[in-house]
Amino acid sequence: MSYDVLVRANAKNMTSEQRKARSTVRRLNRIRASVEDMQGKIRRDLKSSDPDRFLTALAVGLMVETNEDPVGWRRSNIEVGEEDWSAFYRNAGKRRAIANRDVIQALQTAYETSEDDNDALFVYDTGKVTAEMVQSYLGKFKLSMKDIQGHNANRRMRDALAETRASGPSLPPQKRARTKVLRGEFFQALDKVADEVGLQADMIRFTYLDPGLEVMYTNDGTSAVKTAACDMAARIAARFLTGS
Repeated sequence: MSYDVLVRANAKNMTSEQRKARSTVRRLNRIRASVEDMQGKIRRDLKSSDPDRFLTALAVGLMVETNEDPVGWRRSNIEVGEEDWSAFYRNAGKRRAIANRDVIQALQTAYETSEDDNDALFVYDTGKVTAEMVQSYLGKFKLSMKDIQGHNANRRMRDALAETRASGPSLPPQKRARTKVLRGEFFQALDKVADEVGLQADMIRFTYLDPGLEVMYTNDGTSAVKTAACDMAARIAARFLTGS
């Protein structure tokens, strides 16, 4: 049993809630596959000697890493390690790690090419990267910045729930009391992720979040986080197809 089972399910035998879940799964699967395909192109383009191609790929790679639009970034927004393969984006009191090594290496090249902290990272001698160039790059994969943010929100949500539950109180044995605690934790994590990725909490919850995660987490907490990371697809499919 997998997401594919839910996607292929006969709509005539599904409730409106189940059809909506199937539609969401299809969209998330498309976004996931498109992001993976785009990351392959980013890796190739980061090796290009053409500054337009190189810097546009770097901008899109940084968008995937940080959930921010990097076109206007300056040298002062970046903190790079000299030998430890580390890099961070800093702005308005936020400091976000960049993990992809190909992106870090390319970022270091752009960083070292500039000299002054006020230098723009995506401007070179004969041109510059524009928002339209980034949108065109995303458009080739039928993606938007919101899709990138929503894609990243799923991973961050699972991590945030795990962290919230680990630092939370012991769960009451009574189902109603337990659900109340877990629902509070869910929305606490959701608000945190919304702030991190730059989307409204409701948009993440109703448009980009894996179907069933909220139900599963508020039902049993820790095991739901484990399920979400390991075999959530199978349980969601079984739940929606059987109506249990």
